Amino acid sequence: MGYSTNRPFVKVDVTGEVDKRFGEVTSQLAETAWNNTLNYGRVRFRSDFNSQGIELVRGVDGKIQHNVDTNFNADNYQLTIYFDTNWGDDITGAGTVGSPYKTLGKSFKKASESASKKIKVVGKGKLFREESYSYDWFPNFINKTIYLVGANEDGTNLVISNAQSSERVGGYATTNYPLVWVSYNAIWKTSRSLTGNVVDLKNQDFYGIGKPLSNVSNLIDCESTLNSYYINGSDVYVNTFNSQKPDDNLLVCPYSTLFKLKLDNSRFIVENCDFYGGVNLQYDGTCHVDGDINSTFIAKNCRASGGNLTIIDSASSNYQTTTNAFGIRDVGLVMFFECKTGYVRRDGFNYHYYNTSATDVLDCLVFEYKCVGHETGYNEGSTNNQFSTMHEGANILRVDCVGHDTGGACIVDMGGSRSVLVDCHMGASKIQTASSLSTGYRFFSADSSGYAVLISCNANGSTWAITGSIDFPVTIKDGFKAIDKIKDVALTTEQEQTAT
Repeated sequence: MGYSTNRPFVKVDVTGEVDKRFGEVTSQLAETAWNNTLNYGRVRFRSDFNSQGIELVRGVDGKIQHNVDTNFNADNYQLTIYFDTNWGDDITGAGTVGSPYKTLGKSFKKASESASKKIKVVGKGKLFREESYSYDWFPNFINKTIYLVGANEDGTNLVISNAQSSERVGGYATTNYPLVWVSYNAIWKTSRSLTGNVVDLKNQDFYGIGKPLSNVSNLIDCESTLNSYYINGSDVYVNTFNSQKPDDNLLVCPYSTLFKLKLDNSRFIVENCDFYGGVNLQYDGTCHVDGDINSTFIAKNCRASGGNLTIIDSASSNYQTTTNAFGIRDVGLVMFFECKTGYVRRDGFNYHYYNTSATDVLDCLVFEYKCVGHETGYNEGSTNNQFSTMHEGANILRVDCVGHDTGGACIVDMGGSRSVLVDCHMGASKIQTASSLSTGYRFFSADSSGYAVLISCNANGSTWAITGSIDFPVTIKDGFKAIDKIKDVALTTEQEQTAT
């Protein structure tokens, strides 16, 4: 039986049980020798890299495959909860396929209170402000596995936003009335206080992410600029890219928390969902997840975007309100499969371990597979906005990932992090000066505990390919022919290089 990204040879069971054969596999992965990545075979990790049982194999077609079972829908769930934002009802609905709830908040509350430990939540439609959550309740899942999957019949992803609907009354208590749009000098006007982002889902980029409207500084510029918006107090003026009246495909996102989870010894899986927000106050991800060493977060075919304006929150010491797309905190195992971020105020994928001990963090792993990030640092004045960033010494494995047009280095790993990157390509940073932040990859640490291994990776379009600190060892296995574009790292190469 061969390897497949859908039906693996050796299954990594994301519900918590690992195949017993992994005892042997882990021993094999501890070998320090590396396969010649130009040939097929298993990619071997260093003995001190904790892969949590994940294997990589390069097939004869040259493509990297993994052994994680991503067919989450086929698992056996004790309870299935349904919601539909178009015709569901939180008051009279039963959360069944024939009588669904209306909101995600109601569905999660039912899941949290249920005695069932493995629960699937199936959602349809577009979620707006109070439909995403009730204001007074956010889930803290304890000892549960929750699988949230978008199931729109037209094949689009379930949209989760903190925008206010333009077409329907919505919300946990159905008190959130729709925006009223009126014509104004050939553009459109409505009233919405504390607007932090406006996104048009009809105007999508190459990755299927709805493009944000440009925030212009005066009404005249808005009237003359397609795909723009202007704020004057609580008045919001928009000039859509096709000049049509806004509907529920135009997301007017305020400064408010969108999506946050707390996982205690729990696993949360989300598939076919897109997250759009403004500024996620006091939490630093449009999709924000807190966890512990025994928790797991998995996302498959998801997108995240948002955070156009800077809001200063002096009461928050660890969290920035200049929002990342995915902000993950202290989660023991994190896996992203074919997820995308764009038009985000800070980083696309951001990982911290603030409350994890220096010993436990050595067992934490992030796995990014075929993920893409671009347009980070969107409307941000600083230069510290990456496609993906790891902190505090955890393990991170990236495979076939692409980052470009970032407001900083495409990838930054620091603080003793142990990084393995395979077949990753980082394109141009938006920083085009001689700065060491104008680079595809940046690795640095205050000590020599971290390292990076790059296998068949590359970078172009920036001033540098790799930068960092001399005490952060970097090993290159194939790729990076432009050795003269690498500086300030303790570099080891495992094949003959030719400078260009």
